[in-house]
Amino acid sequence: MNFRRLAPCWLGKRRRIATVSGAFIWALLPVWGTVAQADPAADMDAARDAFRHGRWAASDSLATAALTRLESEETPDSVAIAVALSQIGFSRWRLVGYADGTALRAATRALGIFERQLGGDHRDVADAHSLVGILLRGMDQLDSAEVHARRTVEIRTRAGDSDDLA
Repeated sequence: MNFRRLAPCWLGKRRRIATVSGAFIWALLPVWGTVAQADPAADMDAARDAFRHGRWAASDSLATAALTRLESEETPDSVAIAVALSQIGFSRWRLVGYADGTALRAATRALGIFERQLGGDHRDVADAHSLVGILLRGMDQLDSAEVHARRTVEIRTRAGDSDDLA
């Protein structure tokens, strides 16, 4: 058998397959989600958009990419980092479910940063308490979940957001 004669044919077929599969991947990229940008703010906007459209894995990935960049640029307690952590917590909750340690760690860290930076009575603090409470309830830590739920109600009632509680 003459392998020299077969090699160009095989290589040509391999190139055609690579070209077709590469084009297929680029065609599906808008369906899969958005590619992370160099700008953390753009990544967070894309993460929120992906979350709104039910693409929780893409939202989690984009928020994680933004968090990585923010942690190298910002101060460790910046509100931007807390927003990214909160987005990761919500995305992981929707993607994986309640019993997810990554979501709970992200939400708890976001809560601490929000409380230090914004004070205890800010709406973002209430949202973070709510997420931590939801995650704890899903992990059957009902006493701790109740504490966070009560704190959410207190903050929102004081801020006049009682319509959101119904």
